[in-house]
Amino acid sequence: MASTSSGFEATESETLFGSYEEVLRARSSGQGEADDAQHTALRFSGRLFDITEHWDSHDEPGEVIPTGQPPKTAARSMHRYSEHSLLVRRIQLPQQEQRMQLEIQSSSLQHVFREITGRLHSINVMADPIIIKAPFHELYYFRAELEERRTKVANADLRQELKLFKDFENEHLSRTLNMKQIAHHQKHGTITYEYLWSIFKPHEFILLRSQITNNLTLLSCGMMQKFWINADTGEWWIQIRCMGYNGQQFGPVETNFKFQPFPGVKNIRDLPAYPLSYCPKIADIKAALLERGKGFIRLCQGDEQTDVPGKLSGCLRDYDGPVWVQRENWKKNGMEFFDDPHDTARISGRVLVDPAGFMNEKPIFREKVITSEELGRIPAMRISEFSEDELMMFPAMIAGYSLTEKHVGYFDVSSFKDVTWEREEAQHLHDTSPITRLLLNITSGFRYTSSAFGYSIQRKGQGLVLLFHERPGTGKTLTAAEYLNRPLYRVNAADMGSGIYQVEENLQSAFRRISRWNAILLLDEADALMSSRGDNTEDNTLVSGAFYFCCDS
Repeated sequence: MASTSSGFEATESETLFGSYEEVLRARSSGQGEADDAQHTALRFSGRLFDITEHWDSHDEPGEVIPTGQPPKTAARSMHRYSEHSLLVRRIQLPQQEQRMQLEIQSSSLQHVFREITGRLHSINVMADPIIIKAPFHELYYFRAELEERRTKVANADLRQELKLFKDFENEHLSRTLNMKQIAHHQKHGTITYEYLWSIFKPHEFILLRSQITNNLTLLSCGMMQKFWINADTGEWWIQIRCMGYNGQQFGPVETNFKFQPFPGVKNIRDLPAYPLSYCPKIADIKAALLERGKGFIRLCQGDEQTDVPGKLSGCLRDYDGPVWVQRENWKKNGMEFFDDPHDTARISGRVLVDPAGFMNEKPIFREKVITSEELGRIPAMRISEFSEDELMMFPAMIAGYSLTEKHVGYFDVSSFKDVTWEREEAQHLHDTSPITRLLLNITSGFRYTSSAFGYSIQRKGQGLVLLFHERPGTGKTLTAAEYLNRPLYRVNAADMGSGIYQVEENLQSAFRRISRWNAILLLDEADALMSSRGDNTEDNTLVSGAFYFCCDS
C-alpha cells in the first residue's frame, strides 16, 4: 500500500481492478446507461487521487499537478488524471481561497451513487464526472448507505472501489465537518445553527410546525429536497416537495420556506421544521396526516350535485377554526403555511369548500403542480390511487368561502364537520304554514335547466326570484335554505359597492358562485338597489343598471 501526498491511501497494484468492462456490462439498464461511451473502454485505477489546479488568471486555467508537488513539474493538462476512480481537485485561483471538490469518475461508482441518492437538487448526479463540492454535504448524507452497499456487493473490485468513499470520509469529512460533534448533538436531540444542515437529509420526511394559538398547532409534512443558508441575511432555507391541487389535478408541489438564525443549542423538536423521524409518537403523527390527506382529497372532489349528474362544484361543511385571508398589498403568491390567520379568534359557521372555483377567481393562489405528464404516469384522482407517502403530504389548509363571516381564504382541513341542518325547525315551519308549503312545493320542483320554466325570448325566464316580506324572526331565511338543504349565499347592499361597474362586477361574481355551488342567493336590502329614480344621474344609472342586470340573470 502506498500513500498519496495528501494522506489518502490508494492501491498501486496493476492487477487490482483489471478491466472495468465486465462490471459495466453487468450494470442494470436505467440511469447508468446514460454514461458516455468512452467510459466503457476505460480502465479506472481504483485509486483516490489528489490534485491541485493552479489557475494563471480568473479566465485561464494553468497547471494541474499532484497535490504536494511543486509547480512547473507536470504537464499542463486538464484531463491527465481522468483514469482515477475518485479525484480530489483543489482549485487555486489568484488571490482567492482554495476551492475543493470531489469528482466521481468511475462509471461503476457513478451508477451506485445515482442509485443510492436519487435525484438531488444541490448537485447534478447525471453529470460525468459527478462533482461534489466542499463541504461535501451530499456525501455526508448518504455515507451510511454507501458503506452498507460496500458490505453487501458481491463484486470484489467494486467493493474495493466503494471503500474509497470511506477513505475519503475518514481522511476529510470526519475532520472538516466535525462529525463527532454532529453525532453528539443528534444523539441528544439537539442542534446548533452551525450544524443545522446535517439533519436535513434529502428525500426524508420533514414536519412543519406552526403554532396558531395556544390550543392549536398546525402540522404539515413534505419530502426534503434541499437546504441552504443565505450568506447575506443568515436566514436558513429548505425546499420541500409535498402534494397539491391546482383546481384540476393533484400532483407534487415544490415549496421554499425560510427561517431566522438562532443562537446557542436548540432542541430539534423546537425548530419550526425538522425531520419526522425525531417525533416521539411518529406512528400517531403519520396516522393523523394520512387521515387529513384523505379528507383534503374528499373536500377537493366536492359533493356531486343532483341537478347535473357528474358535476362536482364544491361542498358545504360546518367549520370551527381559524381562517387565512389575503392581506392587502401582498406581492407574493397566495398565502403560506407559516402566515398568521386573519384573526386569532376562531370562526364558526358554514363554509363552502371550493378550491377549484377559488383558484379560478384568484389565479394568484394557483399552485404549480408537477403534472402527471411530467412524471410519466396516469394522474391519480381517487384516494385508493395514492400511496401512503403521498397522502401524508397533502396540505393542512384548503380554499373556501365562509357563508357567515364572508371570508374568502384558506381553512384548516381538520376543523370541518358534516353540516347539521335545522331539520326540526324547518319541518315545523312546513307543517304549520300553508304559504310555506306552497313556496317549498314550487322551489323543490324548480330546475334551472328545465324547459318547463322557459320563456319565448332566449335565456329569459329561467330564473326563480322570490320576494319575502315579513317581520324579523318569522322564518324567511329558514324557508329559503334549511328545508332544501342548500347553501345560503347572503349578499347585502354594502357587499355590492357603490359604483355601477363595481355593482355589476360583484353581482356577476355572486351569480357565478351560486350557479356553481347550487346555492340560494339571499339578497338582503335589495330595495337599496331598486329604489325610485331621482335627480342624481349617477344614482339613476346605478338603480337602472342593477335592476336590469338582476332581471337579465
